[in-house]
Amino acid sequence: MNSKLRKIAAFLAILLCAAGIFGAGMAFGAGSGEPGTQGDPIVTLSYLESRLAALENTGNAASPVSSGNGSVSGFTKLTLNKNQTLNLSDGGMFIVFSGNGRISGEQGMLNLSTGEVFSNGTSAVLYSVFMATGNDCGVTASGNMTIYVFGNHEIL
Repeated sequence: MNSKLRKIAAFLAILLCAAGIFGAGMAFGAGSGEPGTQGDPIVTLSYLESRLAALENTGNAASPVSSGNGSVSGFTKLTLNKNQTLNLSDGGMFIVFSGNGRISGEQGMLNLSTGEVFSNGTSAVLYSVFMATGNDCGVTASGNMTIYVFGNHEIL
């Protein structure tokens, strides 16, 4: 009997501790933030699309300026078709917004989001910022891709 009573007491103690932890979490605001607010900063695809659309509409994204030789400077939204290659000049950047592709160029690209160097042939990661570490670095589309580009570039 004594062993059974100890098991019940231990179970009740664990249950009481769990209820206390849950109550303390609720008292400090855990689970009370609305998704997407400062209290719960989750980033969803719809939020990202609305923010990018707002930047385009307010003029905070630089509009394309052609230099006459196919290169464009500023943030520009581009769509690449399968097997098209985007070549960037040294220091140029891009973000893959949708689709997929592979990094091209001997020197590869620097993923500024993670700090890694992505070598030639590596898959480009969605929503990461890639920077060219030399001329003729870029991305080749494996299918249709939507990307945002900053800096001088050309599509081959």
